[in-house]
Amino acid sequence: MKTDYRDVAVRAAKTFLETAAAAFLAGLNGVDLFAAQKGFWGALALSAGAAGISAVWNGMIEPVIGRMTGKAA
Repeated sequence: MKTDYRDVAVRAAKTFLETAAAAFLAGLNGVDLFAAQKGFWGALALSAGAAGISAVWNGMIEPVIGRMTGKAA
């Protein structure tokens, strides 16, 4: 099975946007995720990390599990 890298990129971008929106909304409600001056960059880094994890899962781990179990990912 060949990995669809476009699909992986789309999923990672969606994960980034979802995490960024959640961090932004939490900030609006007074939740301080990081230090006051690093809040924006911290939330952006959190979003980028989540997108990276999503890309690794969808592009590398899930296809291998699919091959091992015989199920198409």
